[in-house]
Order: sequence, then structure tokens, then C-alpha cells
Amino acid sequence: MNLILISAISELLIFILCQLIFLQRKKQNFQASLYFMLIGASFLVTGYLFMMSSIGFELPFTLEAKVLQIVWIAFFLILLLARISNIRKLEFLIPLLFVPLLVVFYNTPWQTITMSIAHYIIGIVFFILFILSTRKIKHSGLFGLAYVFSIILILLTSGLSGLNEIIFIPNILLLIAFVYFIRYGLEFDHFVRPQKLKIKLMRSPLLSFLRLIVYITLLNASILSASLVLHEAGHLTTGAIYGCQGGTIIILDLFPETPDPYTELTCPEPIQEVILALSGFMFVIPFGIIFLFLRRFPEKNFAYVVFGMAISLGAQDMLLAFPFLYIPYIFMFVGTFIAALGELLLIYDYTSHHDHHHTHCDEMHD
Repeated sequence: MNLILISAISELLIFILCQLIFLQRKKQNFQASLYFMLIGASFLVTGYLFMMSSIGFELPFTLEAKVLQIVWIAFFLILLLARISNIRKLEFLIPLLFVPLLVVFYNTPWQTITMSIAHYIIGIVFFILFILSTRKIKHSGLFGLAYVFSIILILLTSGLSGLNEIIFIPNILLLIAFVYFIRYGLEFDHFVRPQKLKIKLMRSPLLSFLRLIVYITLLNASILSASLVLHEAGHLTTGAIYGCQGGTIIILDLFPETPDPYTELTCPEPIQEVILALSGFMFVIPFGIIFLFLRRFPEKNFAYVVFGMAISLGAQDMLLAFPFLYIPYIFMFVGTFIAALGELLLIYDYTSHHDHHHTHCDEMHD
């Protein structure tokens, strides 16, 4: 079955869910239901675009439509979250949405970067939802973050073409996030009061969120970059061992036809292509094992992120070892799931780590 068609169906399912929410609205939740109806309307547009692509009829502005959709979703989620949590300062996040809008309508080859920026902003929204919420509504933030992580990992490893084919995997996570939000997120009792979120030396909970977001962002950027370099270095080193000449590693190529990282090698015949293909995967795994030694710290969960990156980055390479049409998609799914799980465990353990630390300090002070 056409994978782009499956992606189109997943977009339309989210549209139907959001419209059902509006049709079954309660009077006191009219505004929230209206927001979800407007969010769902954007999936009707993108679902139509994917449907046309599945039958070989490419429409212009597909990328722009997807970026606009993410900005549209983030805008209404920010408004909704600010209202039901009674923290109006969250609306200060709205100006961030102009960043991907300015880039996407400017003639630039940085399409993958633009899409990543848009999804990262909505990731901030889901992160704040996770921090603010209690009980089962917390699952909405977790699955929303998993959606964002999976999108960014697919963009890093397969580019926009890969995203169009397997976006149904992130869409399933987003659908679950919406279901939890709709079912449990419209009651204020499911959100902690702002004063309970204050971190030492931080008077504003919003500053606390931003501090943690910046910290995790910098760590992620460093570790993802290192994983990319190690993967390509594995190909280069193994190629050199087998007598390949003129090795060049390309981490970022701004030409639209070759957006993904790759290694250029001129190798003699014959050569063990399977070993050369799997070398990238094998070079990244030891890097992830290092984080397992951080047993007492939340950063130990970066081991799962690195393992997931190793599998996702090597998804196309696995075709040489396992000549089966859907092998890259299987490895991409498994790798994305493991990496997203690692990110979620990192956020959960990091917030719990700080909560326990501050509770202990308060007891000592008393």
C-alpha cells in the first residue's frame, strides 16, 4: 500500500477527531472545542495534499502548508493552555511563531531546518503542558513531545521526502496526545498552581521552563551532532581500511536534491558493502554506552537517544544487509521510538530529579 496514502489517511483521521470534539461540545467548553475544530481544519488541507501526492499529482506549496499547519496548531494550543492553566504569560510564546513564517516564505533552500524550527516551537508547548499538568493529562504532553522528537529525527535522517512517506507514525503519537488532552485537559484541577513550579533563584515559572528548555536543547544539539559525525566517520574509517580513496564527509548539504548527511568514497572492487554500510551504526553505539555510566543522573537517558539515532541513521544502510523493501521504514520506526522514549525519560527524570532535590533542601532548612 502507498505509504503517502497512509499518511494522508492519518491526517484525515485527526481532522475527523477534532470535528467530533466540536460536535459533542459542552457549553462551558465551547471555546476549547472551537480551537480544536480550527486545528482539525488544517489537517483537512494537508490530508488533501498528501492524497494528491499519493496518486502522483504533486501540488506546489506543500512544505509551506505543513509549516503553516504547525504554526496554526501551536498558536491555538498556546491560547488554550494559557486559559485553562490560568497562566496568561504563556501567551508571550506566540511571537516565536513568526520565526518559521519569516523563513518559509523567503526563497531559501533550508527547508528541513525550517520544518525543524516549526516543530521545535510546538515541542515547547507540549513540554510546558507536561510540566504544568498532573494525572493523566501529563500523558498528553508526553505523547506530544514524542510526536515532535519523531518528526525531527525523521527530518535529520531522511529529509522531507522521508517525512512525507512515514509521517503517519508521528501522526499516531499526535492523535494520542490530542485524545488525552481532550479527555482530561479541560479541568483546572489537572494543572498545578504556578507557585508550586518555582525553582530556586527563579521567581517566574515561565523562566524556569525556558531555562530547562535551553539546557535540554543545547544537550540535544551537541549529542545529535556528535551522532551524525560518528555515523559518517564510521563509513569513512571503514572505507579507508578497505583501501577507499578521496573520502569526504558531508554533514549539511543545502542543495534540495541531496539534503541528508552522506560520505563520498571512491572504493576498489570488490568490497564488503555490508560491512561498509553497517560501520556507521557500529561507530555510534559505543558513544551511547558511555551515557549508561551516568546512572544517578537524568542524562543517562541520552543513551537511548543515541541508540535510536544509530538505528535511524542506519535505516537506509540496512538495505544492503537485509534486502527487503520495507526494512528502512521498520528501522526508522524502531529508532525513532527508542530515541523519543529516551527524550521523554530524560525530561521526566530531570524534573523529578529537581523536585526531589528541592524537597530535600526544604526539609534540611526546616
